[in-house]
Amino acid sequence: KPQLYEFLVEDFLPERLALELKGSDAPITPAATAEINVNGRYLYGAPAAGNRLSGQVYVRPLREAVKALPGYQFGSVTEEELSQDLELEETALDADGEAVIALESKWAEAKSPLQLIVQASLQESGGRPITRRVVQPVWPAERLPGIRALFDGEETDGDGPVEFELLVANNQGQKLAANQLKVRLVRERRDYY
Repeated sequence: KPQLYEFLVEDFLPERLALELKGSDAPITPAATAEINVNGRYLYGAPAAGNRLSGQVYVRPLREAVKALPGYQFGSVTEEELSQDLELEETALDADGEAVIALESKWAEAKSPLQLIVQASLQESGGRPITRRVVQPVWPAERLPGIRALFDGEETDGDGPVEFELLVANNQGQKLAANQLKVRLVRERRDYY
């Protein structure tokens, strides 16, 4: 039975294309369609008109969702699996070397912050791709509670107190006033047969 293996042998050539991906600076809501603006051009200035664009989208939980509040975890670890891997439909850039990747939400029910990692590849006329990525944050609400453990690692000494800090914040990292927050502590017994 004949086997066919295709491979390319080529010299290393510097990239001839520039590819820019731009999403929304502010987090979008889970139900919203994420739009990523694509701009491709040759480094000598001409737009990459008609060049083929393909790529993938990786949906992942965004636990440390606020860079200004390091160590604070947002979202629920008990929420069902939020990760998804999606393939983008291949498209071609228009005459100006531009396109819009519209990502219809398949995560509208999410109650935790997410990140959409969009990885796009633009092909030169010879078929060689140039790949760039952009991250689009998704927030289920304008303000979310966060929790930070006041001990190192995931475990603490069994003899001492276990301390946490709680807050409510927006995506800019501003700490907001909150009251009547419900806190539930779950004890899991793992030492049974």
